[in-house]
Amino acid sequence: MEGLPAELKNNFEERTPFSFEKFWRPEYKNLLSGKVKYQNEKLEEEKKKKKKNGEQAIEAGGDSDDDESEYSSSEDEGPDSSIFDDIPLRHSISLNANRDRNYQFSTVNTPTQINAITVCDSGFVVGLNSSVVKRFEFSQLNGNYFHGSVPVGKMNSATETAPVFETAAKVKSVKYQPGTTNFLCTTNLSKFKLYNPEQKSTIPVDFRGGDQYLFDLRNTNGHTADVNDAGFNHQDTNMFATCSNDKTVRVWDIENYSKLKKSVDCIVHSKKLNRVMFCNENPRTDMKSGIITGDSSGKIIVWDIKGKAKPKITIDTGLDQVSSMRMSNLNGNALVTRGTTDVALFDLRNYKAPIAQKSLNRNSSGDAAFYKNCVFNNNDRYILTGDGSDLVVLDGDKLEEMSKITLENEITSIAIDYRLNQLLIADVKGQVTFGFNDHNSFQGILMNLSNHSINVSALKRKAEQDQEEWNIDSAEKLYAYEKNKKKKK
Repeated sequence: MEGLPAELKNNFEERTPFSFEKFWRPEYKNLLSGKVKYQNEKLEEEKKKKKKNGEQAIEAGGDSDDDESEYSSSEDEGPDSSIFDDIPLRHSISLNANRDRNYQFSTVNTPTQINAITVCDSGFVVGLNSSVVKRFEFSQLNGNYFHGSVPVGKMNSATETAPVFETAAKVKSVKYQPGTTNFLCTTNLSKFKLYNPEQKSTIPVDFRGGDQYLFDLRNTNGHTADVNDAGFNHQDTNMFATCSNDKTVRVWDIENYSKLKKSVDCIVHSKKLNRVMFCNENPRTDMKSGIITGDSSGKIIVWDIKGKAKPKITIDTGLDQVSSMRMSNLNGNALVTRGTTDVALFDLRNYKAPIAQKSLNRNSSGDAAFYKNCVFNNNDRYILTGDGSDLVVLDGDKLEEMSKITLENEITSIAIDYRLNQLLIADVKGQVTFGFNDHNSFQGILMNLSNHSINVSALKRKAEQDQEEWNIDSAEKLYAYEKNKKKKK
C-alpha cells in the first residue's frame, strides 16, 4: 500500500475488507472504473483539434457515432468490471465427481447429483445423492481429471471416498469443523457421521439415532427421522447442532458424542426443520449464543441456547420453505434466505418484513430445490444463487439482478472459498465448476493450472482480453487499447 495515492488507498480499503492486499492491484481496478474519465480527456483533445481545423466542434453530451464506437467500453460483452473484482467469475474449469477410477461405491454409473459442497483448508468435500461423500485435495488432483467425461482419481487416503451408510439413499449436508480437517455428514437417516481424514481407519465416528417409537422426543438420545443439516459452533468448535424431519434441533459435543450437550436439552419445533446454523458463524453478531433454524413452512427462528433454549426472534419469511440461510460476512444482522423460487433478505433488528425479495424464474427438477443455497461474496456487495442452470448475481442490498451466467447443468449448491477467492458450483450431473480470476485468485485450483495443460473456458470474457487489460497501467495504454479494439472489429 505504500506509495499509492490517498484516493487509491481509500478505494482499496473500502472495496476489500479481507486481507487480499498483496494479491490485488488497486491501480488496475481504478483504471477500469475510471475509464470514462480517460475517454473524456481524449474526446476533449479531439474537440480542440477539430475547432482548430475549422471543423464543427462536438456538442457537449452529443458525441458522434464514430467517436462513440471508437471509445466504447470494453465491458459490452459481460457484466460490469467491478463484479469481476468482487466475484471470481472471469474463468471456469469443471471436474466430474461422479465416479472414482479405483473405488466405485455407487451401484450405477449414471450421473449422480451433488447435494452438498463445502470448502476446507486444502480442498473441498462433496456429498452425492448416491450415499457417497468424497474429499478432494487440490495437491492430489491430476490435470487430466478436469474434464466432464473423465472420472476423478484415487484420493490420498481410504476415508476420502466412502459410502456414508450402506442403506442411505442420499447425503443431505456436509460441514467442516472449524480449525480441523474433520467434516460432518448428514443423510436421510436418523444417524450421521463425523469423518477424520487424518486417521488411517475407514470407520468414522457414528452418531446414533433415537428411538422412533418414543412419543416424547426429549426422552430419546438422537433423531428419529432424516437429519437434514448441521452447523458448528465457531466459538466452541466441539459443539455442533443438527436438525431433522422429526422437528427437533439437537446440540452435540464431539468429546462426548454419545450424549447430548448437557447445557441444552432438545429444541422441539412445530414443523420439519430443513436448516440450522450458529449465529456466531459471523463473529460480528450480537447473538453469540444463538442458533438459527429454518423449517419446511418458511419460518425462521433464532433461539437463545444460553441456559434453557427459548425462541428470541421469529420470522415469517413468506417463502414456501427455507432451503438456505446465510449471515453476511461484514454485517452481523443481515440474513439472506432462500425458498424454492424466491430469495429474501432480512435485518435481524427489524425483521417484520424483508429488506428485499427476489423471485427467480425456473422451477427445480426432482429434489434439487431442497439443496439450492445462496451465499454472499467476500464484501457483501453481491449474493449468488442458482436458478436452473443460471448462476444469478444479485445486489447485496436490494436483490436486484446484476448478472446472469448460464452453465451446462442445473445448479444445486454453491460455495465460496473466501481465502483463495474461488467459487465452487455443484450441479445435478455431479459436476463441480470452479470460478476464478487471474488477477486476484490464488492457490487452490490454480495450483493445477500451473502444473498441467488444461483447457480453461471463460464464463463471460476471453482470456486474451483479460491479459490485455491486466497489462494496462497508464491512461495512454488504456487509450491505445480502446483504439486497437476498434481496429480489430
